[in-house]
Amino acid sequence: MRTRRSGLARFSDFRLLVAADMKVADAHARTNEIEERIEKRFPGASITAHAEPCRHLCTELCRSGCLLSPDQPQPIPAAALPQSA
Repeated sequence: MRTRRSGLARFSDFRLLVAADMKVADAHARTNEIEERIEKRFPGASITAHAEPCRHLCTELCRSGCLLSPDQPQPIPAAALPQSA
């Protein structure tokens, strides 16, 4: 996530990696949930989100916050993730 301020305005953008088999609608629902949480914390912030499938091009930083098993670098199937309402 990147954030910056310009005067009184706050800007935030992030990229969300999702399971490759996750439906686009579910990925967008996830980004919307995150955007809403950021908006609650920083009212009036301009938020840009982008969801894309995980391609396993992991860095240590990426792995440190990932839901991948350390033994098997495979994404968690979308069916195993909680579904949005």
